Amino acid sequence: MSSPLVLAAAEYARRRNDGLETFRPMESQMPMFTSGASELLCRGGNRSGKSTAAAVRFASIARDKPVHGLN
Repeated sequence: MSSPLVLAAAEYARRRNDGLETFRPMESQMPMFTSGASELLCRGGNRSGKSTAAAVRFASIARDKPVHGLN
């Protein structure tokens, strides 16, 4: 069993590397995060960031935590 200090340091490192804190949406993705719609339709070309933006939006809603900088 690890000491409380080691566990606290590991938790701090995990929280510091949180994806919602490090993600910055591209300008073309901003409407997805600023929309108040209950359903969204994403369309775009290959490798345009649709899946990443959708995953971040889902995680943001599921965790009830806004994307960094979009409070």
